[in-house]
Amino acid sequence: MDRGEGFSLIEVTVALALTLVVSAGVFALLNPAESAFLAGPEIADMQQRLRVATDTLYANLLMAGAGAYAGTQTGALHRFFAPVLPFRRGAVRNAAAGSFTTDTITLLSVPPTAAQTTTSVPLSAASAALRVNADSGCPRNLDGTPKPLCGFEPGMTALIFDDVGRYDVFTVVAADGDIAQLAVNKPAAAATMMYPAGSKVVEVVERTYALHVDVAHRVYQLVSYDGSDHVDVAGLRVFRPGSATSAAQACGGSDRAVDLVWTEAAASRPEINNVSRR
Repeated sequence: MDRGEGFSLIEVTVALALTLVVSAGVFALLNPAESAFLAGPEIADMQQRLRVATDTLYANLLMAGAGAYAGTQTGALHRFFAPVLPFRRGAVRNAAAGSFTTDTITLLSVPPTAAQTTTSVPLSAASAALRVNADSGCPRNLDGTPKPLCGFEPGMTALIFDDVGRYDVFTVVAADGDIAQLAVNKPAAAATMMYPAGSKVVEVVERTYALHVDVAHRVYQLVSYDGSDHVDVAGLRVFRPGSATSAAQACGGSDRAVDLVWTEAAASRPEINNVSRR
C-alpha cells in the first residue's frame, strides 16, 4: 500500500477503537478517585458534627444527677428525686404523667454555682414569689453583706425540692430586692406543688434530648430543649439530598439547625451509618 495516500478506513477504525478503549480505562480509574475526593470533605464534616453532638450529650449524661454541695440537703439529686427521666418535661409539650419514651431523655444537674440556699417562706409553684435565706455559702458584696437572693438573677434556671421527693424547675424572670419572681417550667395546670419554708433552691441545668426520625425520608434529627418556653434547638440533622425541605419540615426543623447531607458514600461507612441512627 502506498502510504502517501494516507490510512485506510479499516486502519482508522481500529485506531479509534483502541483509543476509546484506552480512554475508557483511564476514566474508569479516575472516576472512583474523584468520587472519593468529593465525598471526603463531606464525611469529615459529618464526623466532626457527630463528634460535637455526642460529646455534648456525653457531658450532660456525665453530669446528670450532680447535686448541691453547700448548705443543707447536699449530695446527689437521686437522693431526693429522679434526675434522669425517660420523657420530656417543661413548659412546652410537657409529657403526660406516667408516660415514657425510648427516644427522649431529660437530665438535671447542679452546675458549679454559689446560688445554693433555702427558701425563707413557703413557695407555691402556681404563683412563685421566691424569698431565700442568706446562708453562709451565699455570695457576698465587697462590704461583706450577702448579695440579694443569694446570687439568683433574672434568666437563671432554679430547682426547688424538698425532703419528700417533690421538685419543680423555674426560670427567674425578675428580681426586686430580696424577692424574685419565678415562672414554673411546666404547664400552668400542672403547677400545683406547695413547698414549705426550708426547701432547697439551687441553680440547675436542665436538658431534654430527643431523636426525631422520619423513616420515609431517612431523616434523623437530634433536638435539645431547656425546659423553658423557648423553642427546641435542632443540634443535628442528617438527610438525603433531594429531600431536605420536606425532611426538615417533617422533623420540625429550626433555623438554628445544623444540617448534614446524607451521601451514598457516607451511608456506606458503617461507623457513620451506625452513629447517625442512634
